[in-house]
Amino acid sequence: MTVLQLKLQTLRKELNAAHLERKSVIDGLLATLLANQNALLYGPPGTGKSLILREICSAIADANFFQRLLHKAMSPDEVLGQISLKALKQDIMKRNTSGRLQEAHLAFLDEVFRGNGVLLNSLLELMNERTYDNPDKQKSPLRSIVGATNSIDSGSDLEAFADRFIYRPWIFDLKNPQLY
Repeated sequence: MTVLQLKLQTLRKELNAAHLERKSVIDGLLATLLANQNALLYGPPGTGKSLILREICSAIADANFFQRLLHKAMSPDEVLGQISLKALKQDIMKRNTSGRLQEAHLAFLDEVFRGNGVLLNSLLELMNERTYDNPDKQKSPLRSIVGATNSIDSGSDLEAFADRFIYRPWIFDLKNPQLY
């Protein structure tokens, strides 16, 4: 077994010990991360969605974690960075991406379908290709975006966005919390 495989097995055991009844979700999230894919977690508040993701990210040496709670009034600037006024004076539209989604290794977008269409559509290239324009094509270290929601999206205008999440488990409240 390689060093990476041993570390992954250790992390998996630690996460499963800390998050009861979440084995399949943890396995799916780790597989999604290893495959450079995106996941969407369905479930009520308080079921450990963001906690599991923060613990996965903190276990990865030198990983940058980005987290935002999305809402309808949110502009792309809050997720992708402000437009550089210095560059704009030279007729170049460039974002200051420091600390933003493009520089993260793992991202968590809570209430992902509450984001407006402009914001969500601006994430499509980053989710698919792991690249973004700033103003030239830039490569992102992003491994995975995990979204979370309390309800299933039924709007056709978000189908292209929702389709980018290949792993989509439901996370329920614990079945037997009194046993723990």
